[in-house]
Amino acid sequence: MNKNTFVLALIALAAIMLVGCKEPAGLPSNKVHAAAVKVLYCTVGNSQDLSGYVDYYLGSNTYGRSNPTIKWGYVADRNGNPNPRSNGFCQFTVPAFGSPCAVPQCSLFYYETAHSGTPHLNLKWLSGITTWNVLDSVLYWAVENGTQIGYDTLPTTDNCWHACSLNNAGMTAILNIGSNGGGTLVTGWRYDGSTSGTYATADGATQSNPPYIKVWYDDGKP
Repeated sequence: MNKNTFVLALIALAAIMLVGCKEPAGLPSNKVHAAAVKVLYCTVGNSQDLSGYVDYYLGSNTYGRSNPTIKWGYVADRNGNPNPRSNGFCQFTVPAFGSPCAVPQCSLFYYETAHSGTPHLNLKWLSGITTWNVLDSVLYWAVENGTQIGYDTLPTTDNCWHACSLNNAGMTAILNIGSNGGGTLVTGWRYDGSTSGTYATADGATQSNPPYIKVWYDDGKP
């Protein structure tokens, strides 16, 4: 072996050793493996009882429930007009899931079928409603007093899908339900304004385009 060949061999050996020192055999890699974002859906069941609205007839102080179309709005005035204020409701099934690395991001998607005026949507969590065998008045006031989990200014476009991002209370509620084996999330749909003749309707359970909640979460797995 001449001098030049020997020098080249030393260079090649050094290069092999340097490469081998980057990740020693048998030791964990220093590379960071980003967890993949997963998606799941909270859907409405096949019973029409799972969605609808409750009318409060202000003049006679009476209530009436309708299913399955979801409606929220204010058609009555407070001087005895027989037309009602309407609060909507809808129950979603939350699958079992975990998101230990981050609070999931959630959005409600609903298909608006009709509207009048600008009936913004105040989305509520009705944590106290565990059965549909309750008085209409109880359901109505549960929507009035429920925890806000989202708010949508409601673009005035019928026959199309709309999205409403859930706030931290809503995302946490879904995570808690999913982390405990799954369950149900009962939501209330309310118009907070007082402009007479303002309302909106959306498809509910068993109808052509029932609402759903889309959840983006991180289960900590690559």
